[in-house]
Amino acid sequence: MVATPSLDSGDYDMSAVWDVVRDMQNHPDSVQNKILVIGCTTNPGVCESIQQELDHRQVHVVYSPTFAAQGSVMANIQDPHTLLIGTNNQDVADRCEQVFSKIITKNTPRFRMSQTAAEIVPLSGNCRATAIISYTNMIGQVLLESGLEKDLNTALECLNVVKTNKNFKFGFGYGGPCFPRDNRSFVHYAKKLGIDFQLGKLVDEFNNSHPDYLTKYFVSKNSQKLPFYFDYVSYKKGVNIFEESQQLIVCKKLLSQGFKVYVNPSKFLLPKIVEDLSVEFNDLVGFVSLEDLTKQNINVLQIDI
Repeated sequence: MVATPSLDSGDYDMSAVWDVVRDMQNHPDSVQNKILVIGCTTNPGVCESIQQELDHRQVHVVYSPTFAAQGSVMANIQDPHTLLIGTNNQDVADRCEQVFSKIITKNTPRFRMSQTAAEIVPLSGNCRATAIISYTNMIGQVLLESGLEKDLNTALECLNVVKTNKNFKFGFGYGGPCFPRDNRSFVHYAKKLGIDFQLGKLVDEFNNSHPDYLTKYFVSKNSQKLPFYFDYVSYKKGVNIFEESQQLIVCKKLLSQGFKVYVNPSKFLLPKIVEDLSVEFNDLVGFVSLEDLTKQNINVLQIDI
């Protein structure tokens, strides 16, 4: 488990993983029959390359990603929706499953496949999620622009039951350290295979334009020109991660248009974000809880979708 930051090309930087590989290559003692389990995000095909590099040391390489979301990492590791073991060696897979079975819940679905297939699955799974989020938001835009705001939640609830049985709602687009990067990485990987994954590009384009729509939507709802109130501006509630946060983007867009904006000063609001917003927008931005605003008789329009 090491850091694999994104490169400008869309690939992940695998330098830290290869540092571990070199440690095993150069280890003075025998590493025969050891298993190197890689759990961080990789570029598809990397694990096969690593296996080739370690064949002469008789090390087995397994790809087993952690399907963990920011804000619930430990819970997701102990109770994952899936245990994925990437290796064609069934004896090695058995050994890995024995170890993981001591950590995860008994009823966790378990899947075995090749290393590269296992690398593709988490990327493509997140890409599917990004597509569904953007699709849901697109339908929401259509309903709102059709003057059907009263039907918005019911229509999307029905759509979820009929098609996905997954509770996606109209709201902010995807952000954070996983979905955006995985989407771009999968587009880049498909391109290497000679496949022009236009859907991935379109999903990103739509997601990137979505904050503009939301900003106009919130302004249109604010006929009384009230201050806006954000309960959080991280990319999702309950985390202190602001990478590609659409909540923060919309907050800045509203401030740029001259609106007064209050942000809840919760424990997840980083001092750096407070400082940056204060320097850029001065007294247009305030950091006050909704409870305190109510005590001060300050009416606000809550950003709640």
